[in-house]
Amino acid sequence: MTRPIATERGRLTALRATALFDGTSASLIPDPVVLIDGTVIAAIGAGLPVPDGADVIDLSGATLLPGLVDSHTHLAFDTKERSQNP
Repeated sequence: MTRPIATERGRLTALRATALFDGTSASLIPDPVVLIDGTVIAAIGAGLPVPDGADVIDLSGATLLPGLVDSHTHLAFDTKERSQNP
C-alpha cells in the first residue's frame, strides 16, 4: 500500500504595488496584490485580500509586470569551427 506524502505549505507572501501590467491589455490594473505560496503565484487581483499571517512586501510607487525572457539569438551565423583550408 502506498502511503500519502504530506507536503508542507509554502510561506505566503503578498506583493502590493501601485499598478500592474499584465501583458494582455493596454491598461494598468490599479492597487494590485500578488499572492505567492512558496514558489507558486497563487492569485493576482486588484485589491485582493491578504490572508492572515502572510508576509507583505509593500512596493508603493512601483508598477509590476510579468517576467521578461531574453529570446535574442543569432540564427544566421554558422557556429561550427572552420578549418583554414577548405
